[in-house]
Amino acid sequence: MSNHLGAPHGMIPNLCILPGAFLVVLFSVSLSLLISLLSTGPNESFWYTFGLTSSFVLWVTCLSTLILCWLRNRLNTLSAPATTSFVLLVIGLTTVIASLLTLRFVFIVSLEFDNTAQWWFVGRNVFVAEMVASVWLRYLYLEQQMQSSIKAESEAQFKALQAKIQPHFFFNTLNTIASLIHIAPNRAEKTIEQLADIFRASLNPKQQLISLEEEVSLCKAYLKIEQERLGDKLTVNWDIGIDLEMALIPPFTLQPIIENAVYHGIQQISSGGTIFIKMNVSDRKVVIQVSNPFASNTRQSGNQMALDNIRKRLFIRYQQSAKLTSRQDENDYIVTLELPLEKSEGQKHEHLDN
Repeated sequence: MSNHLGAPHGMIPNLCILPGAFLVVLFSVSLSLLISLLSTGPNESFWYTFGLTSSFVLWVTCLSTLILCWLRNRLNTLSAPATTSFVLLVIGLTTVIASLLTLRFVFIVSLEFDNTAQWWFVGRNVFVAEMVASVWLRYLYLEQQMQSSIKAESEAQFKALQAKIQPHFFFNTLNTIASLIHIAPNRAEKTIEQLADIFRASLNPKQQLISLEEEVSLCKAYLKIEQERLGDKLTVNWDIGIDLEMALIPPFTLQPIIENAVYHGIQQISSGGTIFIKMNVSDRKVVIQVSNPFASNTRQSGNQMALDNIRKRLFIRYQQSAKLTSRQDENDYIVTLELPLEKSEGQKHEHLDN
């Protein structure tokens, strides 16, 4: 899902790149072969017919493809009926021009507007081209509808999974505030203000991606709240080797990982401990590692619900391009998050200007 980016999504695929261009040529040759098999008489040369037919079809398809490549971005902003009408018009005009040029320079005949045979040749070619194009456009339309349906369903799943994360975070935070009210009302008031800031930042339902800087700010605000509750038991070590404004991340992706480190790690140890958070970029991926000590007699299964939630959201957004792994060594529980490096709009514009 990448909201994913690039040209606007629409009916017309990118036929300018190698896979699309190869399919255009393959389809043209296959169609020429079929037409030649059906039209070649017993006393006619099949290879001669196939050569003429394939040259004509390739001429029409390649010229039409170049025009559609040039106008693709604009066409994909139009409605399906408008796009279909324009594409059929382009293919029809291309076929008419190719047919007239074939009559004049291949068959070496003078073009006569009252010649029925010439009109039949042109009309037949246009009819076949438009029928083939109509089937292709119908396929593209159905594929677009299917992709739109999949995208809408994925976005709904993403938001539902997101909704499961946020109430859990706020519930735990309210418990922290409740524990402070009687023993330290001033600290409780400050914590409520911090929670209000976090809550305000999370109220934008349209944000599927935020800058890593915003996510880190959210995490730091959350950790301040937990430090009010745990005191000196909780310390945090940040090792940031990335421009936080540059990278984008789904909101509430890092925060639940840190929350797990607090609740299933630091909180279970009487003497507390340090959460280590390391960030860098490697092979066009943002790599974030969170490690925390854990009590030897504590099971880490409680981590899995939040981690599974994050994995599902990452899969909806990035498919196989992102991953979340966890491992446990002798003293630490380590979670590693890898995301494709998606730059913010400001960074993209700056890169283009340079």
